[in-house]
Amino acid sequence: MAELGRTGSWKAHSEARITAPDDIARRLGIEPGDLCVRTSYEFLADGQPGQLSISGEPMAITSETPIVLSEIGPFAGKGVVERMRSIGLDITNAIEVPRPARTSRRQANLLRISLGDLIIVIERTYYDGDGRAARRPTSPSPTPAGKSPTTGRGCAGRMRRCRRRERRRLGRSRHRRGDRGCR
Repeated sequence: MAELGRTGSWKAHSEARITAPDDIARRLGIEPGDLCVRTSYEFLADGQPGQLSISGEPMAITSETPIVLSEIGPFAGKGVVERMRSIGLDITNAIEVPRPARTSRRQANLLRISLGDLIIVIERTYYDGDGRAARRPTSPSPTPAGKSPTTGRGCAGRMRRCRRRERRRLGRSRHRRGDRGCR
């Protein structure tokens, strides 16, 4: 943020020992209802909301460790890789999937944008060397007028690349009517 002439900060709220909702459980590779830690973030640029994130970590990995709550303790504010390494878990891979979406009422209120505005949702999952998911943040970012909230540059190209990549993955060579891109 400093290179953009802005001051970055964040607010975080963690809940430990909650039952994993279906979407979190699926991406973490755990059973729905297994315990996890959910942390909600609000990232700020010059005190204004610029991005939201909701992360999930399986309690089976972080329970009884000093990193159970990502923003409290000796590794507060450190990156995922450093936090996990501190408990002997080596993060070797991260997969990031951006996709276009429209804001929900909650997202619009928190980001101070209109309901239904275009956003980019980035679903990222961090994996250890055994292929086990260790953390999965989902981060919606506003794109007013098709611009990135931090750089001011267009996001439409990134969305087109994402849709093309998803069509290739699914074996589709061209756009089909009703295809909604990366879902």
